[in-house]
Parts: sequence; structure tokens; C-alpha cells
Amino acid sequence: MAGGTAPLHSDVISGVALEGDNFKPSQNVWTQQALVSYQENVVVSSPASQENPAIMASPLRLRDQKSGVIELVDTKSDRKWTEDDRLLMQEISTQLGLALENAQLVFDYTKRIKRKNKS
Repeated sequence: MAGGTAPLHSDVISGVALEGDNFKPSQNVWTQQALVSYQENVVVSSPASQENPAIMASPLRLRDQKSGVIELVDTKSDRKWTEDDRLLMQEISTQLGLALENAQLVFDYTKRIKRKNKS
């Protein structure tokens, strides 16, 4: 699968890019691998070539709904993802989804308690 960005509307999907040591908001950062991963709900990977970096993308789900994609990009020309890499990426995606769900639950609970205490 070739690299490149998928033609998505920036007002619908945006992302975060790591530039140096800083995360910055980014528009249209989705590669074709990320788009396929999101649409088909699978981990997608492609090895590096002279023209494209190695890319691995895994869907992120919150409360059994697609909510995004985690994507790794390695610019080393000899990078090939292993099955262990894909399994680790899938587990990280699953654990991150659970952590975000838990954070949302805590936020909702705290909000409810604050409203109840004001009454």
C-alpha cells in the first residue's frame, strides 16, 4: 500500500503530529493506511520503501465505536513491521481506548456530583 495522505475534510478529521519533542495540531494527517485501519477496524502496516516510510495504523475504539487511529511512522529505509509489532500496537490501542473511556466516566461522574452538590 502506498503512503500519502487520504483526501479527507479537515473540518471533520484532524490529528496531532509530533514535531521534534512537541505535539502540534495537524490537519489532514491521515495516511492511506490510517484510513483503511479506521474504515475496516484492523491493524494495517506497510514496510518502508525508498519513496515511503514504514507505516502502521491501528483503530482506536471508545465504547465500541470507532473514534480514531493511532499511527506509527518510521522513516528508516529498512523498517519492516513484525507480527509482534502489530500485536503490541493492537494492545496499546485497546488499552488507550479503555483509559480514555475510564477518563470520560470519571469526568461524567465528577460533573454529576458537582451538580448534585449545588442543588
